[in-house]
Amino acid sequence: MKKSWKIVLAAVLAVLAAWMMWPRNLGEAFDAEKSIAVSAIIFGVTDGRVDNKTEEYQLPAGSEKGERIGELLSQHTYHLTLGTLTGRDVIEGATVTLHFNNGAGTLLSLTGNTTELFLNHRVYRLDYWGRDRGTELCEAVLNILREE
Repeated sequence: MKKSWKIVLAAVLAVLAAWMMWPRNLGEAFDAEKSIAVSAIIFGVTDGRVDNKTEEYQLPAGSEKGERIGELLSQHTYHLTLGTLTGRDVIEGATVTLHFNNGAGTLLSLTGNTTELFLNHRVYRLDYWGRDRGTELCEAVLNILREE
């Protein structure tokens, strides 16, 4: 009897781990075809003082930049973490934060210098490998937004 409980517990844990680690497409989670409001907060230090800069962008529905950002997001995945399940709402160490709102109630925050993101007020892990994935994605989005 004891052995069967261990097998059941192991099976439940394996299913839970697979569900948490299953890749979800970031582009499907955030609809970039709608109008998008983006707020970029860049954290830095200048001459020993904290120097935060904010950039605001409005992208109309169906805009070329919005489509390119949607394509970029579609190249990335996210998956659950223990923080997702426990309701953790803080991401520490971000050098850049991009807040997206598509007007349809979907909120997305990408963070540079971390491997985490917020999606609808929950913390998730971005992709699987590489600590710089968040920074690379933020820089790519900012490059699109800053184009003339």
